[in-house]
Amino acid sequence: MLVSKIIVVLIILNVQTIVSRASIVELASDEIDDFVKTLDTRVIYFETKDAQTKYPLFIEEYTQSAHSLGSYGVQFGKVNCSTENHKYCSEPSDPSLFVFRDEKLQRSFPIKKLNNEHSIVANILHRFLLKDELIVVQTEDDLKKILVDSKGKENIILTNVKEIGMKDHRNLLEVAFAYGDSFKFYLSTKLPKDMYGASSKLKAFLCKEKDCDVRHYDNEFRVISLASFIQSLTLPQAIILGEDKKIPYTNKDLVSIPINRVYMFVKDLKDPEGYRAELEEVAAKVRSAVGFIVVQ
Repeated sequence: MLVSKIIVVLIILNVQTIVSRASIVELASDEIDDFVKTLDTRVIYFETKDAQTKYPLFIEEYTQSAHSLGSYGVQFGKVNCSTENHKYCSEPSDPSLFVFRDEKLQRSFPIKKLNNEHSIVANILHRFLLKDELIVVQTEDDLKKILVDSKGKENIILTNVKEIGMKDHRNLLEVAFAYGDSFKFYLSTKLPKDMYGASSKLKAFLCKEKDCDVRHYDNEFRVISLASFIQSLTLPQAIILGEDKKIPYTNKDLVSIPINRVYMFVKDLKDPEGYRAELEEVAAKVRSAVGFIVVQ
């Protein structure tokens, strides 16, 4: 299940040319009720002349958002208010996006705030599709309680972002969708980055089997980079042939993203576990970007 979810995310983000791209449905006023009569999420933009003047590039961002969210079952519609008469063409006064589910209006968003693809996708994913996969935490006391409650139960990913709805937020949501079965994801805009030993945008607390050991990630927030780091948290950082029976880095049931491997050829290895510990320290410094295989 985990591997299939990861593959879905990578296809959505990196191989869109081979995925059927969703299109925006042009709606007449009398077609809206049928369009929103579904348990899936529906988004409608009521386009006015005022909106076209104020936000001339918005329709391009809206169209790209429809492509990005199509694989999640979200469908986007547009009503031309120059030819259609509907109350949402004038209410509210600011041009807005309207989100529906099961025929009911869930929320409206002024497009002056959701004016690009990243903000649209992030808000739709977080507020309607993945709200249980990514939880907001803003105080150190709340975080401490989460870590105490998680010991022996689950691993935690904590991410700092500048603002909700930005590109980093969107990318984190995509990764949380893939790894939500293995980690509990939390998001903060207020907690300091330099907590727990180092300054980093993302911290992984391994609480399920260890005493909430923390690993830091401060590299780029591309989905593939984030997914590679989080995948590495579930794998040993060093394998010693002869001491360990298997090399999990090539197990397709565990690994969906190729792992860089470093082979260490060592003679007369007298303290395998001590050597393993040293390699694990090195792996931590390179943000777990590689797996070490020791050949005796």
